[in-house]
Amino acid sequence: MARKALRPGQTIGPYTILAEQYQDDAGVTYLGKHPSAWGAPQVYIREFFPANISRRNRNEIAPARKLLAREFEDALAQQKDRVDRYLAIKEPGLIGGLGKVEENGTVYLVTDWPEGESLQTMSARDGLLSPGFVRALLYGLEGGLTALGEQGLVHGQISPETLRRLNDGDASVTHPDRLEYVATIGAPVKVAPINTPYLAPEFVSQDFGPLGPWTDMYSLAASFYQMITGLVPASAKDRIDAHAAGADDPLDMLALDTRLDDDPSLFQALASALSLKAEDRPASMPAFMGAAAIAAAIEDSPEEAAGLEPRPALGGVSGPVRIGIAAALVVLLCAVLVPFVFFSNDEDVTLAQNNPNPAHTPPPVPAPSRQSFTPVSEPTPDQLSDDLVEDDDIPEDVAAWMQVDQEDPDAVLEFLRTVTDNQTLRSQVRSRWMTLEASAWAEASADGSEDALTEFIETYATNVPPFSRFGEEARAQLADLQQTSEEEQAEAEPLEDEQPEAEEDTPVVDVEPEPVIETEAEAEGDSAPSEADSTEGAIEEELPAGPEDTGPQIGDVFTDCDSCLAVEIVSETLAVAQVETSISDFRAFLTATNRSAPTGCFTHVAGSQSIWSYGSSASFDAPGYDVSDDMPAVCVSFDEAQTFAQWMSDRTGENYRLPTAEEWLAIAGEAGSALMSCGANFADETLGAEDVQTSLFSCSDGSAFTTSPSGDGVSGMYGNVAEWVVDCDEGDCSRRLAMGGSWVSGPEQIRSSFREVFSPNSRSSTLGFRLVREVE
Repeated sequence: MARKALRPGQTIGPYTILAEQYQDDAGVTYLGKHPSAWGAPQVYIREFFPANISRRNRNEIAPARKLLAREFEDALAQQKDRVDRYLAIKEPGLIGGLGKVEENGTVYLVTDWPEGESLQTMSARDGLLSPGFVRALLYGLEGGLTALGEQGLVHGQISPETLRRLNDGDASVTHPDRLEYVATIGAPVKVAPINTPYLAPEFVSQDFGPLGPWTDMYSLAASFYQMITGLVPASAKDRIDAHAAGADDPLDMLALDTRLDDDPSLFQALASALSLKAEDRPASMPAFMGAAAIAAAIEDSPEEAAGLEPRPALGGVSGPVRIGIAAALVVLLCAVLVPFVFFSNDEDVTLAQNNPNPAHTPPPVPAPSRQSFTPVSEPTPDQLSDDLVEDDDIPEDVAAWMQVDQEDPDAVLEFLRTVTDNQTLRSQVRSRWMTLEASAWAEASADGSEDALTEFIETYATNVPPFSRFGEEARAQLADLQQTSEEEQAEAEPLEDEQPEAEEDTPVVDVEPEPVIETEAEAEGDSAPSEADSTEGAIEEELPAGPEDTGPQIGDVFTDCDSCLAVEIVSETLAVAQVETSISDFRAFLTATNRSAPTGCFTHVAGSQSIWSYGSSASFDAPGYDVSDDMPAVCVSFDEAQTFAQWMSDRTGENYRLPTAEEWLAIAGEAGSALMSCGANFADETLGAEDVQTSLFSCSDGSAFTTSPSGDGVSGMYGNVAEWVVDCDEGDCSRRLAMGGSWVSGPEQIRSSFREVFSPNSRSSTLGFRLVREVE
């Protein structure tokens, strides 16, 4: 769940907030404008708001607790210094810094709005980038990235989405949202890095080196690896794990070598920058450029370096020669020179900044403060097409994507559902939808009318994908505008089908964004025992069969080993664990398989309308509230739950697994009226006493968060924690279902077939699992 952010219309210094763009555990980024400047240009505004040590009280950012005051003050002082260092950079290649605003108890970095296109967008539309175009982009980025290193800073988040070609043709790295010090200047920011395939290994483990300019070299090379090969690079974590296991490096360098067969120097430079150990990479941007011989290539053939095949002009002479001829005509007023120039000069006219004598050696790589490369002329669409792979080589799914109306969010989303095997294309299509959503939200929130907000919600916040970011904000703003209380309506009629669809209530990790909560009107399957308080119950030994025994009977309870889960037979073919997998069960699994505890989980935040915060150290036994060994294990991803089930199968010789949604509903039965009156652990006044600001049942079950078992039989399926099931969401297995609701589920969300949608790697303090066992 997103944290509370500033509202559209609020001001930061001379700037006005238009919309929230996104947020992470280091801060919030807004789209804004500068009303007093000519043309009221749009800007990016980055707010320093570290999740683990600060909170928002109205607009003010303050330490989360008194004990954290000193830590927050130190972190804020360091951020102010990083902002000052960034603003001192004037070289091209980085998005321009406009100013620093100290307000609301924190600091804001304001930068230009990055017009133009990201490499991600360009590649999705046009195909793979040519080596020449990559060289031109690197040439344009050199000055800014060199200056960044000289200022003692690491960008840390370079990716195909933050690399852009601006409208004026210049290359730029955008979104300096998570600046870090190089290791010799200061300690890293105390928030977890955003794990992407482009993140350098030293962010994952200090064993591979300290942070430095080489850190950004890795991210830059990983980004161009994808843009050149079409393959998402193996993550640093996967590469480190393979290295530790003595396995082959999962990063496919052969694919890069094949694409750069005619450009070995560029291949060697990128391969060096992709080294796992920092000491094996180029130490700076100039060193990287020298290894790739970028300067020589640019000056020898500026058009080819821009990704354009040279096209012969009149008489076989290129565009620059025509410019020279035109100038000669004006100056000399002598048309007789034209044939001589056209047909006797075999060499291209070069730009002023290039060596005018082709016999001379190209100049060395200039000092770090070099000017960006300026293309000879604005390329035409025909020239741009030379960057791309031939039509015959375009994969079928990419060709289909090029036929989609990419201004229509419904068309983009519909196409996304058809892409199942090409993860790179999925990422690009998803990015396009998110771009459309952000642009539409900026317009709708700036308009602020009921019609504008309703239109946005209908288009972007109805049947939303899990990576939607602004639906909740739109609904909240519309609710304020209409001055209605959805909470009161929900409490009055919690089970009515006409009730508004539940808003997002629990978060998604990735990325990617928050989960979508969906409901169905009716439960499927047969009813099962009604719910009471959650319980683990006594573990019963299987009774020896008597002479009249005809095999296991429905209702029998047994275990497959002394320390195994107690399961109850619920049908001729299926038994179910009586309770959710407990903390002690999950710890036993980790110990037996020699695994470290998975960390990184969304946990609740008190005193905030946005009640979720990502805790990098949160885990199954430290989910942000006090727990005991018999409580449900939460902060467990879908894949981790699957691995636990396989471990249970291996140790018992029986088939343990997650249930299907249909099986879960048949076992759980309908959520009767007893459950709605604090008969299950949903969000109630006990949770409200913890200052968790969500809709509540007007009763109290005595437990704010998860509870220990306290009864017999299969229990706790509704409330307590949501439970993973094996189903994909409408066939999309990048989205997995969880059933039953949790301790944070309010009255407007309760249905007999309650379900939530998460990404498979999501971890939340509201999300656990229980297993079923097949019975022969």
